[in-house]
Amino acid sequence: MKDIALDFYLRKDEERGVFVVQLVDRAWRVEADFSYDFENKRLTRVLEGLENNHCSLDDLKEIGSNLWTGLMAGRIDEHFAMIRQEIAEAGVGVEEAHFQFRLGLPPELEGLPWEALYQEREFAFLGCHRDLSVLRSPSAQIAPPPLPPSITGKLKILAVIPSGSGLDADNEWHNLDVAVAALHDRIHLERLAGNVDSDRLGDRLRAEPWDIVHFIGHGQQTEAGKTLIRLNGSEPGEDEKWLEGEQFASIFVGSRVRLAVLNCCLGAKPSLLRSLSGLGPFLLRAGVPAVVAMRYAIPDDVAIRFSDKFYQELLNGRLPGRVDLAAQHARLSIFQAESEDSARAFITPVLFLASGCEQLFKLERQNREIPKTDSDKRPAALPAELADLVEALRQGLCVPVIGQRVLLPPAGAGVTEPATNPMRSSAPASNIQVMQPLQLARILVQKFSYPRPKDLDLCELAGDWMDLTILQCICQYHVARTRGASYKLTQEVQNAYKASRPPALLGQIAEWDIPGVFYLYFDGLLEEAFEEHKKPVRVVNAMDAPVPPGAEPLLVHVRGTHKRADSLVLTEQDNGQLWDSIGRMTPEIAELIRGHIGRSLLFLGVNPRDPLVKRLISKLLEQASRNTLGPVFFLCQPGEKSDPYWDEFPVVWIEGDLEALITALTQAVRD
Repeated sequence: MKDIALDFYLRKDEERGVFVVQLVDRAWRVEADFSYDFENKRLTRVLEGLENNHCSLDDLKEIGSNLWTGLMAGRIDEHFAMIRQEIAEAGVGVEEAHFQFRLGLPPELEGLPWEALYQEREFAFLGCHRDLSVLRSPSAQIAPPPLPPSITGKLKILAVIPSGSGLDADNEWHNLDVAVAALHDRIHLERLAGNVDSDRLGDRLRAEPWDIVHFIGHGQQTEAGKTLIRLNGSEPGEDEKWLEGEQFASIFVGSRVRLAVLNCCLGAKPSLLRSLSGLGPFLLRAGVPAVVAMRYAIPDDVAIRFSDKFYQELLNGRLPGRVDLAAQHARLSIFQAESEDSARAFITPVLFLASGCEQLFKLERQNREIPKTDSDKRPAALPAELADLVEALRQGLCVPVIGQRVLLPPAGAGVTEPATNPMRSSAPASNIQVMQPLQLARILVQKFSYPRPKDLDLCELAGDWMDLTILQCICQYHVARTRGASYKLTQEVQNAYKASRPPALLGQIAEWDIPGVFYLYFDGLLEEAFEEHKKPVRVVNAMDAPVPPGAEPLLVHVRGTHKRADSLVLTEQDNGQLWDSIGRMTPEIAELIRGHIGRSLLFLGVNPRDPLVKRLISKLLEQASRNTLGPVFFLCQPGEKSDPYWDEFPVVWIEGDLEALITALTQAVRD
């Protein structure tokens, strides 16, 4: 990958009362008047709405387009085109060139949402483009800090959580723990909590080298533009002490911290100046080469997604250690997952970065390829009656519906029937590779003292179609008995899956060329499988939720995902609402089947007796035309296709082994 750094420096021409933008590269510099229309009342109203979280993607496009036009004023646009032409003539492919848009901003322009830069013709939103980086540079008055000495061993993260903030700090800590849990072999995460004053924080930073400081607490910017950070006081009875940004930054001098992530709640009333990104220059001057600050208040679920994707890319991405790529990757994930009512979420994280410090550390990329089920065994030949299924997959016409049976150990582990599956036994969770619903139910029965533990025996007798029904009864009992403690239930679910890795079968499904997929369990592992295969998907966490724009495959979390706490479908009440939402599914979700000639459904890892599966197929096929719909394929176990409910649907039943079928289909589409 070839990096092309474009430094845009903006300054005010006091004599003329206008702002000037200067583009600098290694060979030359060119400048023009910044042509953003500050008098445009429409843009002013949109900016005010953005500050109050009342904006749409169209609003962001309007602001971003105006910022782009202002940045590319006069001869700057011509020189940008010339740079791109020179790169093309040098034989560097467009996919190999990575542009860094480095913005040096005066205080008067720092409050504008530069991460929303938008170019209609080619790039769309620059702030979440895979082949671009949008970051903020220190001013010319600040000497760029050098990188600390190279690290060895695990990356060390210190989470700083001052007491008395009134925030749900335990929940935020838990969210961070969830975000990095799957990387426990590469990260050492430690918590500095309780009474955290400036002396205690400084002593901790100097006691040993920390690579990343992740701050959870309060921050604000005053009407005068001063940035304030809340720590605890050092005097008896002094619960809090607000430090100015420069005071806070001075604690980091000599600390060897490479990256500061400031997940601060903004306490000031909305204004165009309200931004904790003002801490960036202070921390850069204190020797921290990279700073991530939140431009706006950020909801917990978005913070989880940002941290998860940010750290995953930072440690195991295209170029491990590249903080600019990690920030872009996380913004893109937020953009693809969010809806119109939270449009500004993806432009909330702001990256301040010293020149030349993009590579914060060197790490050998960990081999995280999903293992093959049995590399020495060729898949069995598919029967002739499945030729239509193979062809549908090859042509991108197949929409899988994936259930929790894909989490079972492979057949090579000695598991042949659900009744003998150790996942359905009372074995401790530590012996389980990926936790099945019944195993989670057993844990919650003990955790919440569920009064009818023999309900679990019903699942053993009836089969796995009952597992989620019993699980929702246990969850409903806890929520009803302990009002106001629903978050504890969510945390137990997150703890159960936070360190899980996608099983091999999900990895193979992620290879398929599919227009979309319905995932019926809330472990989030299919999304991680797509992530590991570097295949972008648009994520929807409810059947009636707005669908993010784009052409990428659509991943529908029918029961939500534990990484979006507000989406989780756990209790009987939640399931009732899910039942209703399937009936009013978003048109774009229905379009996965409706109106496309030859589109097929493929049910994998689900029990045909599952009431939710029946509800889903009835509503999906209700939207489809019999003249355009392809076959509906259903993998089942012996005896399961006898359920008369399915007689009215055009189902091609496949009796066989789940692992063998997925492996054979994967090989067929590869060939």
